[in-house]
Amino acid sequence: MSASKDLPPTLDSLRSSGTGVQTSMDMLRVHWSLFGPLQSLVDVADTLDPGFNCQQYTTDGRSFHQISTSSATEPPVSSISVDIDVFEEWEYDWVEEHRDDDEEDQEWIEDEDGEDRKLVRCCGMARPQAPPSLKVLPTTHRFVTVHDYITQVHAWLQTLQTGVLEAMGEMSSSSTKLYINLLSLDNLKLEEDIRADAMWKVVGDHARRRRDGIIIS
Repeated sequence: MSASKDLPPTLDSLRSSGTGVQTSMDMLRVHWSLFGPLQSLVDVADTLDPGFNCQQYTTDGRSFHQISTSSATEPPVSSISVDIDVFEEWEYDWVEEHRDDDEEDQEWIEDEDGEDRKLVRCCGMARPQAPPSLKVLPTTHRFVTVHDYITQVHAWLQTLQTGVLEAMGEMSSSSTKLYINLLSLDNLKLEEDIRADAMWKVVGDHARRRRDGIIIS
């Protein structure tokens, strides 16, 4: 890999400067479900148009689909900080549910600036906390590749299975198949299997609009 001074900007720095960053077309071809061996979770569609066929991203964990070396983003970036939106929603919903409970059941602390309070415990339950962001970094190229993103995020998600299922609550169980919506690589959205076809249609429509110049990176 090149020296750090030759690396492209990070996703965060591009966004801060007002530069649009999109998921690359190759990355959008990835069909990715959660929790299990990588070989059984990740497929690659041959097209973003309807009627696609899929191939496994890897069959043996040693050789990988040809898109593995493509950039994960357009334009390429040198790091991607990743969060999962369901954790943010879980914390917000918990606070709204318990905000007006009896004060004797609540535990509050002052914010760091001392100007506001934060509800941290209620009814014997701690306030849900999102896990720290994952920073995806390049390993073989100057930029984050499809393979960098898949392997690093996959390993991270494997450690978060219990938290993800708790955050999704009644929406999900350990037997529910979940897919990752890759339209946003820094704020992942998870979709249940029953909504996967609709998700891939949205992804395909998005790709066609970009090809037609309707969405500008």
